[in-house]
Amino acid sequence: MAEIGTANSLVAELLAGGRAKANNVVKLLSLMGSCKQEAALKSAIQGLKQFFVAAGQDGLLAEAAASGASRPAKRQKVAAAAGSEAAAAAPAPTPSSAAPSDPESQYREWLGRQYGSFVSQLLALITGWAPAGPAPQPAQQQQPPPPQQPPAPARTLSAGVQVVAAAALMECVRSELGPGVFSGSLYGRLLSGVLLSPAVRPEVFALLFSRYLGAADVRYHTLATVRALAGRYGSGKGAAAAQAAEEEEEEDEEAG
Repeated sequence: MAEIGTANSLVAELLAGGRAKANNVVKLLSLMGSCKQEAALKSAIQGLKQFFVAAGQDGLLAEAAASGASRPAKRQKVAAAAGSEAAAAAPAPTPSSAAPSDPESQYREWLGRQYGSFVSQLLALITGWAPAGPAPQPAQQQQPPPPQQPPAPARTLSAGVQVVAAAALMECVRSELGPGVFSGSLYGRLLSGVLLSPAVRPEVFALLFSRYLGAADVRYHTLATVRALAGRYGSGKGAAAAQAAEEEEEEDEEAG
């Protein structure tokens, strides 16, 4: 019972103290990666979800989330060209501008890193795979690489844990960019992991279909993600045809 007691205590302090108890975020993230009791794991997930959702609603996560957000495919070429020109014209960063100096900016940067770790752990729990591979061997002990095999499961997880993690991540999808803004990038990461991992429990699919798929934004981004996966893993001919159709659509838009 030690783990569940620790998790509940850390969550209660975090939610009551807010920023004053922000160090509990690091402790709960560590607990998520090491605890053996599912009740403690679920408690840590729920507590961190409430903390980060509140931060997103306050606009504290938008900058960190937007830095990794993907644009629609048809806009990527224009955006990439504009980004290249801007990067060429921008001055090189100086040591004084490389890191934020004021406490508020430092806190937002720190919060963004912790949020990224939370999202990564949720995705690992949902898909059932470890987020990182084994450490490399020293050079003198390296052996010829063995045949590639699927990664080993990170741990044995119940359907209940995966469902709690998926529901928490969907709350992040609806809050990380601010009130009322749907994060298509984060939802795409979630759905891609669910569709590609053989370790996802049927209950996770049931959750997504029954609770969320009725919303128009979820349906739109579901179709966009499935289309992107089909283009990525389909035949080269199919991917080329999809790209040609997309370019033709862009030309029609420009002509119109």
